[in-house]
Amino acid sequence: MKLLCALLLVAVACALGSPAGAQSTAAFRIMADTVTNGENPGVQGVPCVNESIFFPGDVIVFRAAVADGATGAPLTQEQIASRGVTAVVSVDGRSIPMRFGPHPPPFVQAPKRAPYWSGTLSITTSHPTGTLPWTLTVSDNTGAKTTYTPIGQDAGISVLTIAQKK
Repeated sequence: MKLLCALLLVAVACALGSPAGAQSTAAFRIMADTVTNGENPGVQGVPCVNESIFFPGDVIVFRAAVADGATGAPLTQEQIASRGVTAVVSVDGRSIPMRFGPHPPPFVQAPKRAPYWSGTLSITTSHPTGTLPWTLTVSDNTGAKTTYTPIGQDAGISVLTIAQKK
């Protein structure tokens, strides 16, 4: 059975091809996630840790790396400015504009920094518990647009949850 599963995985990987060499018809390639922030470090108690469960009163940080859809090359600050690229998270009936810049912020001691997009959502202390669907749309001044939806969300799987503190 293990051999059959391994062969199936190899067959699927070969059929899909290499992501590095794949061409995209989308205007942008987007990788995004949610993490804790430094003020309310969430379930794991540490800032900037991948998290999908937050509590009322927490702050959700949305992060994204955006690349050119055709080449897969990450967009530079100059390309973002010249193309008028914007990134906006849609969640809870709100639009959250994201900012592009180096992370972690300058006041955090870190051996390296990386530029990417980020935006925050403060969860009110009276926010209801349950799932919180979200999407991220990246667009530019030519009208090109790509929307990212977290894996599983379209299938009804909770990818972001507001839970009640015990």
